[in-house]
Amino acid sequence: MKKMNIKEHINMTIILLWIMGFVCSCSADSVFIDEGGNTDGEKKIFLSMLLNPNEDTKEKSVGNIDDSDFESQIYRLDVLIFKSAGEYEAGKVDGHDSVPRKIINGNESQTIDEIKGISLTAGKRDIYVIANAPEGYFASVKNITQFLQKYEKLNTQGLFPHPGTVTPNPGDNPPIGGINPSDMKTNLTMCHYEKNVSFKNTEEQHYLGYTSNNGRPGDVASDYGHALFGADPFVLERLVARVAIQKIEFDLATDIEFEKDYPTSNYTYHIDSVFMMNVKTASWFPAESGNVLSGKFGHGCNIGYQFLKSPMLLNNLNPASELTNYLTEPIFTQKYDITSDVTANDTPLWYYVFENDESTLYPTYFVIGVRYNFESTKDAGVIKTVKCYYPVIVNAPAPGKTTHDYIKRNYQYGIKATIKGLGTVYGNNASLLKSAQSPNMAIEIDETIGKNLFPWEGNTYK
Repeated sequence: MKKMNIKEHINMTIILLWIMGFVCSCSADSVFIDEGGNTDGEKKIFLSMLLNPNEDTKEKSVGNIDDSDFESQIYRLDVLIFKSAGEYEAGKVDGHDSVPRKIINGNESQTIDEIKGISLTAGKRDIYVIANAPEGYFASVKNITQFLQKYEKLNTQGLFPHPGTVTPNPGDNPPIGGINPSDMKTNLTMCHYEKNVSFKNTEEQHYLGYTSNNGRPGDVASDYGHALFGADPFVLERLVARVAIQKIEFDLATDIEFEKDYPTSNYTYHIDSVFMMNVKTASWFPAESGNVLSGKFGHGCNIGYQFLKSPMLLNNLNPASELTNYLTEPIFTQKYDITSDVTANDTPLWYYVFENDESTLYPTYFVIGVRYNFESTKDAGVIKTVKCYYPVIVNAPAPGKTTHDYIKRNYQYGIKATIKGLGTVYGNNASLLKSAQSPNMAIEIDETIGKNLFPWEGNTYK
């Protein structure tokens, strides 16, 4: 039998003591907790959420107040939780759960207002919730950068395939996240986020968005687990805004100087285009130190944009703006009035746009194009044609208006215009013609701003 010498015995004792100390320090009850009760340990905790779609229905001007309820409903859901800045592996996905869209009764989508048991670890975390995105869209996301990039792409104007086969019911309202049966309007997704949320490892269950029972679900004790923000709601909002031209009418003088010092009363007119300029073409999530992602600018009519960006006309059009087809609508009419069922036109003059965080430099415009035919008194008997553009800033700064003076997410802008004279005149050969009337006196605007002035989807926007 081999004998163990004293040196070997001492070394073995030290090793055994070290192993015992390591095991104790790694037990679940001994994980380090800072003063705020946070930890970056691997102990699993759970989050349950009650989701509250925005329900600001008081501003809706006409119609049944329940008409907009279906547009704020959730049909599928993604929750992504990332490690906050300053944490170990900051930006990495720490928790992810989703609820797929479920078709019931053959053609209806089951709605969602709660999700439970999202697994994550303790520490400071950033929570992002997205409603009505395409199935599996965020499945490959590994970190916050990938998530923001995918969400920006998701919110560019476009259609994604609707999952599965759905038999539409003509009497049903289409959900805000989709148009039955084949297309999904992803630019109408809803979202919300909370950053630097402290999750404690001393509580297994955490709750967010529950507005009763002391911030907890009704089926648990009012002091069970941890209510992250008390009984405050977790409200989902759209990143998109909607601009609707509701009415265009004319109140012109009997005589107009299409040619300076040569007035004529023999003229006709018609609206031939409506388009937008300085429109952000993608959404972004704000951050403490500025914008995380900021979309490009777009315009709906290249001829009009190129003409109006002349330094003599508008000096606040983004020079890198790109032609964007969905920002224009062709129209041929002497007036437009969607507010009256009797004279309502079929052409939809509304646009989905994104929050313009650079409105001080590049305010968002809508532009009405009008073509005038007139009999010249300068060249007797000659029939001439001129084109006028009427550019108007959406939600321009003015006393007594809303608290914001730019295009803001989850808001609607209803615009009624009365044209009272010549605007910025554009000739057949793209040359500037002098107008006897100042452009800012040529059009009057009545603008209404709210969150539920009219439905968010479809061609009804009274």
